[in-house]
Amino acid sequence: MLVLGIMLTFSGIVGFFMFSAMSDSNDVFASSTFDAFDNVVRAMTIGMMVLGLVFIALSFYVKKHDEAKLAQERAAEEELSKKLAQNIASAARAAAPVKVRCRYCGALSDENDEKCESCGATL
Repeated sequence: MLVLGIMLTFSGIVGFFMFSAMSDSNDVFASSTFDAFDNVVRAMTIGMMVLGLVFIALSFYVKKHDEAKLAQERAAEEELSKKLAQNIASAARAAAPVKVRCRYCGALSDENDEKCESCGATL
């Protein structure tokens, strides 16, 4: 879109000045029909310049908008991966309870137990 805008603007500028130079040097065409044609061509070249400038401005807006959208998507991805990591960690903790060894008899008990299941000693 940027290239199209630059091409339109450049074409409009070149066309405007070329046709202005051509119409000023050719007094042979001094008629009302040529004046009307001259006005139409000048309006078209000015229109090309304006349209080109609009395309240039629009391409910069679209680029800025796309960069902002990409930044939002990256932030959402990072947040989602953090949540996923938290869910995996909590699922791992729930699936495999941690066992502790009793210092008196050596039996394994859950870490949340207050007393050994084997000998009854305080953990």
